[in-house]
Amino acid sequence: IVTNKWSSRVVDSGEDSLGRWAWVKLRGKRNQHLYCLVMYRPCPENISAGHLLSAWNQQYHALLQPHLDNQQIPTIDPREICLRDLQQWITNHITGINDKLIILTDANQDLYANTTNLSLRKLVDTNNIISTFNTLHDDNWVPSTKNGSKMIDHILTKNIEAHLIRRSGQLLHGQGFNSDHRAMFADINAVSMLNLSPSEPTTDEPRRLVSGNVVNRENYIRELTNQLKSHNVFNRVNKLVQFAETGQLTPKQQREYNKIDDTITSAMIFAESSLPNKRRSGWTASLSKIVNSLRYYKLLLRRQRGERVSLSVIKKVGAKATLHYIPQDVTEIRSYLKKDW
Repeated sequence: IVTNKWSSRVVDSGEDSLGRWAWVKLRGKRNQHLYCLVMYRPCPENISAGHLLSAWNQQYHALLQPHLDNQQIPTIDPREICLRDLQQWITNHITGINDKLIILTDANQDLYANTTNLSLRKLVDTNNIISTFNTLHDDNWVPSTKNGSKMIDHILTKNIEAHLIRRSGQLLHGQGFNSDHRAMFADINAVSMLNLSPSEPTTDEPRRLVSGNVVNRENYIRELTNQLKSHNVFNRVNKLVQFAETGQLTPKQQREYNKIDDTITSAMIFAESSLPNKRRSGWTASLSKIVNSLRYYKLLLRRQRGERVSLSVIKKVGAKATLHYIPQDVTEIRSYLKKDW
């Protein structure tokens, strides 16, 4: 799922005819593109097992259809064919170093199995694909499922430098979503990877001026409105909206979009500075992030002490600080808190 500011960068998407994977293509600058592909590879099975509704069985019969009129039916292994078809997809779409790829998969196989047939390990080795987990944690993994003994879920990348993988890991069972699999995560610096502007557009939340002083609030809105009018922001935005409704913005229009964003930010800061100064520190995106980071770890400490703190509240504050890992140990939480201070 592509959301927020990234949705405007989607240029293509598609899915496999057998429902094995779906993908989306995002555009960057200087001819950089990012493909995100989500894949499910069925569990090992055979036709005699009789599981008619299993993914393996459904794919087997779909792959069998073209051969029904043949005198000799070939051996069909949906798991191997899945990887073989994925290899063909990679060959067709990832044509150079500017094409980046992220694969999120329940592969039902670890990265170490070296079977005689095409394995996940062989696919990874052949295409110079790396594991975001192993890049930062080597082999310090835990089984993906409660009753399993291997890590069969993976977030894999191709043509993405290892230093752009900022964080990765596995969560406890039950965290993130309700499943018998552990949730996995990877934090990748897509802004640098796609050669985008160093400063990303900031969400409305940290920009919002909160004040109980009605006079100050009205003065702020009045000054902000004057600034926006003096820079012709309203007309400029309306023009961009008309262009956006007809299709993708041109590079020139995208530059205008970024200029408008900078103008609005400067106008808001100027309007705030015109208010009576009560030792108010200047707002920055990094300051907003660190404040929410401190709140995040303090809420975790309170929850560890047995206080009633909703996990949804913790996750919401963590999202504002771009923190998704939830440490469970008090000592670990205190170390993060001390580091942020």
